[in-house]
Amino acid sequence: MVIENKSEIGNIVLENKVFKDIAEISALKVSGIYPNKKNDFAEVKLKDDQFSVVLNVKLKQNIDIVKTCSKAQMRVREALEDMTGIPVASVNVEIQGFVKEKETKANKEKEVKEGTEQ
Repeated sequence: MVIENKSEIGNIVLENKVFKDIAEISALKVSGIYPNKKNDFAEVKLKDDQFSVVLNVKLKQNIDIVKTCSKAQMRVREALEDMTGIPVASVNVEIQGFVKEKETKANKEKEVKEGTEQ
């Protein structure tokens, strides 16, 4: 999926990876959400000029599942709509498992380390 916006000044082209990145970054801002796959844990499709998103995630153990997933849905929807101007029809969260407390600390430390290297 590629979206192109033409104006009198020039063209703006948004590749599929941009939409996936927006969804992934937004979802990861929610405490307790972790990607199920190392890369591309968000699937974003455009149909009838609306996005549909599927997040394949793992959750931190002993958290409120409904509250955490609802927050992720809201963040992803808001980010995509705010940044692209395209409505979001649905954000579905597929929970693939849970992450233990020790794993969450190691993942957060790894994310911080990778973020500082970029």
